[in-house]
Amino acid sequence: MKPLNRLFLNALILMLSVSLFAQKTPSRPNSTSNPNTTSYNTSNKEVNETLSYVNDMLARYNIYNSSFKVDMSKKEISFMDKFSILTAKWADIDFYNSNNNIGFGCKDGSDCMEDRDFDTGSLQSPRSSYSLSIKEDDEKMIYQTNVIVGKLNDMLESLTVGGAVSNSSVVERNLKIINDAFDKYNTYDAKFSVRNGRIYLDNSVSNFSADINDVIFYVHYENKWMVLKCIKDGCFDGTSFEDEYSMSLKTSSGAICPNIDEVLEAFNKIRSDVLSK
Repeated sequence: MKPLNRLFLNALILMLSVSLFAQKTPSRPNSTSNPNTTSYNTSNKEVNETLSYVNDMLARYNIYNSSFKVDMSKKEISFMDKFSILTAKWADIDFYNSNNNIGFGCKDGSDCMEDRDFDTGSLQSPRSSYSLSIKEDDEKMIYQTNVIVGKLNDMLESLTVGGAVSNSSVVERNLKIINDAFDKYNTYDAKFSVRNGRIYLDNSVSNFSADINDVIFYVHYENKWMVLKCIKDGCFDGTSFEDEYSMSLKTSSGAICPNIDEVLEAFNKIRSDVLSK
């Protein structure tokens, strides 16, 4: 073979080798990470979804740069705005509607929330409660306050369930009787839950709780109401009602809920079971 042809053949072999190597070597994919993605220091999907929803609503309807975050390792929830950074153990607080504002505070009334100045980081006097507003352009925003409060309380429940005593089968069975009746015979989307010795009510107009040791239940038959009554003054946390809270339970024709006595019995069974622990 002539030298020129041999050189040409060697060059061709080299080019083919490089081409084949390039085809077999995968290219490095572009990073899909977004440096602006908010991190909430948690792997819990439900917590992430709740914080994303709540913080998005606050970004749109609150003027003080308010937001929440959760630290899973410390079991803490933090709130920050232009003025303060508040931090507490998530098992120690709950959320409620405070005059159509988003309120949160210490369950036992103590000053359980650490307060730091937003600008300096210096410690301030600890707090027992705090509230933040969203723009109330119409009734939908008042309703949205209750939605946010409900979502945050559901999140706290999901976070504390691992460390708290779970409800007994008696409580769960009777909560189903109660909530089924309110779903069918109450027009305000009322839903009851029990957590750590407290009974919670979330509906489209209010969100509050009470120590189950401090309330009793009865039926106002004439008005077709189920009534929660404090046996200790001011036992409701999260509502302006101080002594009693009434909820209608009636059919579309105006008759009293046909199983209202069963619902009353379910409330009393829950109270008895919780207090027996």
